[in-house]
Amino acid sequence: MENTKNIKEKIANLYADQRFGVFATVWKNQSHQTLVCFQVSEDLSIIIFGTPKNSRKFVNSRVHEKVSFFVDSANNDPKDLSQAMTLSAVGRAFIGDLLPKKKLDSLIQRFLEKHPYLENFITSPSTDLVIIEIDHYQVVEDFQTVIDWKPSPSEKPILYRQIKGNSVVKGLFRGKIAKIASEKDLEQHLEDNAIFLQNEALIEKIIKYRFKGVICESDVSSKLLEEFCSNQKIPFVSNLNNLSQSIEDKDEITIDGYLGLIIIHKIR
Repeated sequence: MENTKNIKEKIANLYADQRFGVFATVWKNQSHQTLVCFQVSEDLSIIIFGTPKNSRKFVNSRVHEKVSFFVDSANNDPKDLSQAMTLSAVGRAFIGDLLPKKKLDSLIQRFLEKHPYLENFITSPSTDLVIIEIDHYQVVEDFQTVIDWKPSPSEKPILYRQIKGNSVVKGLFRGKIAKIASEKDLEQHLEDNAIFLQNEALIEKIIKYRFKGVICESDVSSKLLEEFCSNQKIPFVSNLNNLSQSIEDKDEITIDGYLGLIIIHKIR
């Protein structure tokens, strides 16, 4: 059995030689594979790539976070039977914004060192960054020698909670949340925040403010609020069960009005 150092070197060398890999997701019990340009973190615990916003692979990975990633060294040659190496990585996918900014910037820079011709694409507002946090690798050589290896991440895993609700108005927002249960709560600075509406009687008052997103625990049926958010392009997600037990004032969250879900970035 090979030692950890040799396995890690083989994985790192294969990733360094390959610019493309196959990203595999699941949608409605059917597999979906697509070719992407990628880069891997130095410790081999994270894979990063970009995709157009709301692409099929991106949506799939948001609904089913368990994914896999595949690369190989085959050259379409008979010698591949004895010389090719394949590498499967299994882990979970999430949006790049969940990483600390310093860590994400470092990964983007590393990606651009490998793919400098993709700078406009990877930094475009219309591109989403996908992060795969690797749980384990499977290396296959000679089409029969199989080696499993787990990376040791240099940082603690990203912890977050995802809650599914109903999409009312599409859009994306990441930032702080302000809990609004009474008129006194409206005295907060709402301009840069999203609001967690806990009192529907305040709807006529809150639409006077320039907030960035709306979430509700109940299935709010206010046409006034829906029309306001739609006109202002403010993401709105409702019917988020047990939300009041999961979120605190000033928590950092992502509101995904496309998929009808929110992500609470830090778990207590």
